[in-house]
Amino acid sequence: MALEQISHDPGVAHGVPFVTGTNVPVAVVNALLSQGLSPAEIVTRHPSITLDDVDACAEYSRNGGR
Repeated sequence: MALEQISHDPGVAHGVPFVTGTNVPVAVVNALLSQGLSPAEIVTRHPSITLDDVDACAEYSRNGGR
């Protein structure tokens, strides 16, 4: 499971889940996916994340944040 790529720390980014090692919130990635952007387009916009990170964000959302 790729969810280890998602961090959630109340002391970082006001507790908002984010891609580990970046400042990119999971909600931003998922919003871009819902707007119809492809994973490759999202990585182009946020080069600090990978295609696997985009998949992890989608999986995080599908699992209800668990």
